[in-house]
Amino acid sequence: MLAKTISWIRSEYSPLAFTPTSIKISARPFFFYTAIIMELLLMADIIWACTSTFDCRSFWPTISYIACFRGHDRLFNFSTAYFMVILLLFFSLASVNFSDNCSPCMNRFMLLLGIGISLLLPSVSILDEANSSHILPLEKVHFILMVILISAGILWVYLSMKIMKALKLPKREEEWRDFLVRYLVFGHAMTAFTIFEWVYAYTPYKNWWMNENVEALCEWTVVTMCVFGPFVYSLTFSNCSLAIASKEEEVEGQ
Repeated sequence: MLAKTISWIRSEYSPLAFTPTSIKISARPFFFYTAIIMELLLMADIIWACTSTFDCRSFWPTISYIACFRGHDRLFNFSTAYFMVILLLFFSLASVNFSDNCSPCMNRFMLLLGIGISLLLPSVSILDEANSSHILPLEKVHFILMVILISAGILWVYLSMKIMKALKLPKREEEWRDFLVRYLVFGHAMTAFTIFEWVYAYTPYKNWWMNENVEALCEWTVVTMCVFGPFVYSLTFSNCSLAIASKEEEVEGQ
């Protein structure tokens, strides 16, 4: 039984396959391992902040607040730039997966929307360093870009779920689709609660469930769910992979 389990893990989460003329990367393990790397980068920034900048026994900093401090901002900007590349690959693969179940116009729109989301992410993180004393109104620009980023993400998820409802999936992928729906519902609920915390955590109305630490915990949860979002989506993709091949060999996206 243990041997079968180990064999399944190896086959399911071995991302690379080599041939003399190509390298094929299976989507599920690729997005799983890249999400793990992103989480380790974010955790390293949080641990670094708690051991050098904050006393995390009494105050939990949000990831966005940590990114405002010198040194931490560079690691955060590197992390978002790294994840931008992962998102570009994810949205491209999702476009291939959805191509047979939506109009070409809708497919192109979702791909462009995904590219916009990917490019906005590092832009928002860079502007997150700005403060109110800056000569340019970067705080307002940052806020506007953040609203656009969240709105674009919600729109892409909504459109993707409309397409996925029409997909005829094998039983296993169908179960993963049901899990994806629950995952997204919980993620959107946490996002709404995090925005609520942003508004009220620093007001006279703060209490045991509406304060800086709860805000940080909610933001950490939302960011973690976003990081693993491409992986959870990829569980519904049937045998999708990314391939790099020579001109002599046909490159297939699925």
